[in-house]
Amino acid sequence: MKKVTKNAVAGVAALAVAGLTTMAQAADSVNVAFFLEWAIPNQIAKVDKVYDDAMGVDVNWTDFSTGFAMTEAMLAGDIEIAYS
Repeated sequence: MKKVTKNAVAGVAALAVAGLTTMAQAADSVNVAFFLEWAIPNQIAKVDKVYDDAMGVDVNWTDFSTGFAMTEAMLAGDIEIAYS
């Protein structure tokens, strides 16, 4: 019984370390969703690449016409941030 417990603990520890290693890797870019029809001040910062400079990565902006499409893209993992 002790051997099984030790193996289980070792397995969980290995998974935890692997997960932390993956989480610690910096992103090369961030995918942000937005509604093109909403003319708001953040679009000036988008054009001037203020967000790219502040985060230190490329920000890929993707416009959506509906909240449903934006939500689907987030659930699929294609979008990290939704500005809506």
